[in-house]
Amino acid sequence: RAEAAAPAGSAGVVVELAYRPRETALLAAATSGSEGGFKWARVRGEDILLEQGVEQFERWTGRRAPRRAMAAQVLQRE
Repeated sequence: RAEAAAPAGSAGVVVELAYRPRETALLAAATSGSEGGFKWARVRGEDILLEQGVEQFERWTGRRAPRRAMAAQVLQRE
């Protein structure tokens, strides 16, 4: 368990690469693990998917990515 590896009141980061379902067992465990003073920052898979898409668009096209439109597409799919 992560709580045993770090002292109370410390912070950690949980990065989930899967983007479906939106709330995975790993993210749920990080939320429940925040009890008792251990704080987890959560990075959802769909956030990573969006950032990858933005970066790829900009590298391939040399233009600024339409982030809002891309985010709307990523977040609307369930």
